[in-house]
Amino acid sequence: CAWWLGGSWLICPIAAMSAPNIVILTVFSLLVGTLADNVLRIAFISEFTGSLIDADFYRGWELAREQIERIGGIPLAGVNWRVEVETFDTQSDPTATVPAIFEAIAAGKNASNYTVGDFHAVIAGTATSNGPIKAAAQDLGILNFHASGGNPATWSASQTFAFGIHLPFTTYTRGPIRLAALRGLKTIGIIRTAAHGFSRASCLAALEWARASGIRVVGPSVAWCRANMDKTGECRLVGSGDSERCVCGAQADVDGLGYKYDIESIPTFYELDENLIGNGLVAGQVDEETTAFARSIFQDMRSQGEMPDIFLNFAFEHHNVLNAMWLEEYSPQMVFGWQGGTYPNWAEDSGGVLNATHGVGAIGFGQWHWAMKFADPLFGSNEETVRQYQEKHNALIGYNAAGTTACGSVIYKVFSSYTSAAFGSMTISEQRDELRLAVGSMNDETLWGLVRFNRNNQNSGRETAAWQVLLNEDREVEQLCVLPTEAAQTELQMPFPSWDARFGCAAGTYNTGSACIPCEPGTFNTDKTPGLAVTECSVCPVGVGTAIGATGTRVCLPCPEGTEHLSGDGICSPCAPGTYRSSNTSGNACVLCAPETFSNLPGARECSPCPARTVQPDVGQAFCLCDDASFRDPAETQKVGSVLPCVACDSVLPNSVSRLGASSSSECRCSDDSVLLAGEGCVPCPGGL
Repeated sequence: CAWWLGGSWLICPIAAMSAPNIVILTVFSLLVGTLADNVLRIAFISEFTGSLIDADFYRGWELAREQIERIGGIPLAGVNWRVEVETFDTQSDPTATVPAIFEAIAAGKNASNYTVGDFHAVIAGTATSNGPIKAAAQDLGILNFHASGGNPATWSASQTFAFGIHLPFTTYTRGPIRLAALRGLKTIGIIRTAAHGFSRASCLAALEWARASGIRVVGPSVAWCRANMDKTGECRLVGSGDSERCVCGAQADVDGLGYKYDIESIPTFYELDENLIGNGLVAGQVDEETTAFARSIFQDMRSQGEMPDIFLNFAFEHHNVLNAMWLEEYSPQMVFGWQGGTYPNWAEDSGGVLNATHGVGAIGFGQWHWAMKFADPLFGSNEETVRQYQEKHNALIGYNAAGTTACGSVIYKVFSSYTSAAFGSMTISEQRDELRLAVGSMNDETLWGLVRFNRNNQNSGRETAAWQVLLNEDREVEQLCVLPTEAAQTELQMPFPSWDARFGCAAGTYNTGSACIPCEPGTFNTDKTPGLAVTECSVCPVGVGTAIGATGTRVCLPCPEGTEHLSGDGICSPCAPGTYRSSNTSGNACVLCAPETFSNLPGARECSPCPARTVQPDVGQAFCLCDDASFRDPAETQKVGSVLPCVACDSVLPNSVSRLGASSSSECRCSDDSVLLAGEGCVPCPGGL
């Protein structure tokens, strides 16, 4: 009178059996006892919705249990231990309160009140009953391992049997802020909602990480505080006169998180209580009043002389803040926040004001991301875990499922590596304590990353995850893991694209994918570019172009007089000295100056005739030469040749001559058939001489 059901033997009550059956039961009990010698019995507590298979926490745990079963159990001292699981549903069973569940666990019974044997550990696949489970498990002295519970305030060193896979959520902002500092960003602005404790604690933590990273916080001004603090939760004016300042946040909360700064002596975040603004606390909608309130924050930042390099959006109504950024044309280097999980379509609001394009480039954060690259003791890798879950459920493994799967990997690792070989000979109390010590020794990589527990038994083995919404090669938005860097899919991209770059750059500009840049000299763009796409301006064809240094050209124009474009660089370059180009010049090229003309400066529209007492027998010249009876004017600035009239040699030596192109009066002399006569200059030689 026994059945194997759901991982447990179910045995009929003795009172319901006949004598022969009792004999059979005795033999069967001996058999069960033998089978149970190497059994690790675990109670799995969760809130199931409908059937067990529909619950994410349970799905993840089942994936781990089945993997352990597939490989033959957990090895310890040469023996494989089988894992038996009893499930307790705190949602669909109204009698399954935490005290009632632990009463059953203490008695070695399952949810159906059948005796199954001693329990060694509890897995808490819940986000609502963690506190009561910790307390009840501590009283019983049994390991309880939680697949949620990122709030560090809920963990205490006094609860020695409670361990949590979740990292402290107050570190969500630390990785992005540290990376921003490494990339040279200097300032940050923060908006937090007063409507959620997660946001309140996270923004206090962000102030700590900014302070530690040397990033300056741009906080609310006194003027903003006077106008708006009645629509916040904790913003207030402190001090007086020149020392008056606006402060948001409570010192008691800072102290509770263990931070050492004085919140009234540093710039803080801005705050809004959406319950008091617009249509109230409504997610997924854009309303005019809440958007206007968020705009007042950005306007206040701008009034202080600069817009922050980094922006942390921790508003509950994050769509209104995003809409305000758009309207204020605020495009920082980095935008990050919870933002409803920052999924690929996180920016879409219910009214169609915003779409997915508005959210590209934003960074989200959390405990874990399916694409993180980690080894795992049970599955081999995070990738294999994701593959098995996808194969079984035709869905991507989620946060909750991954948490309970990771709990299974930790149990496998600590039992096989850190548990005493004498575990099987211990009492149940000793076994429970041995498991507690083994979990506390964990310092190994799993699909969740490195798992190592702090003094309060909360996991602190790695930095939390961050992901970014980006466009893939098919121009579809997707969410890619960017932190921690050692486990990321891709590098975090900055800057957050400007608003014109998102929706297309104007003619005369090109798109870098994140900003619109005027076309460089010699290039043009006649049309609006695609949004969030890398584009280029085109080089002006030969014959048309832009002026030197001209940017933002929409249409290339014919090169004006005195210029030409032949080189292919798109620029109408000035005609070189010795050449010219006029409206009457045929073709696109500058032409050579004719003999007896010159052009000594770039960009000539015509060549000039040689000045008095100069000649130029060649074409394409930038100067003329003094004739054979003159020399260069001392005022001449041309390095070679002359562009000024030359000085007649007669002015210094009557009837004298010079060489062609003489540069000074010293070159004036009497000709070969004349002689210098004192007081008269050069005179013809007498006949016959």
